Amino acid sequence: MTKLIRLCPTRRASILLEFQSGVLRLLLHREASSVLADAFELYANAYERTILLRDFYGKETALFSITTGSDEDKERAKRGLRGVLEGLEGERRKRVMGSVRENLVMMYVQIWLARSCRMLTGVTQQIQ
Repeated sequence: MTKLIRLCPTRRASILLEFQSGVLRLLLHREASSVLADAFELYANAYERTILLRDFYGKETALFSITTGSDEDKERAKRGLRGVLEGLEGERRKRVMGSVRENLVMMYVQIWLARSCRMLTGVTQQIQ
């Protein structure tokens, strides 16, 4: 998958759109997380990064923000979370920020639990 993302820049956005709605789950997967990290850090432009980050903003944002790849969408993508919050008012803004917070905390907890389990497994193996 990394080779496709790296070697097919014309199809990269459509490949990353297929990951949409599963990014959070894929980040917790051992092999998939490295593919997403490489795509995000090494190969993706601002618009393609926004495609990957959209899951962090919550289901409401993912459902109601349809990106067509137009110049306006790409300009908004360059602004990241600020661009997503740009047209939102009051309660919707709070829900998006709450979703970002909730998803980040969930990611940190999952990573912490995985590392703790690996450490405990290593300690019990050393004892035996």
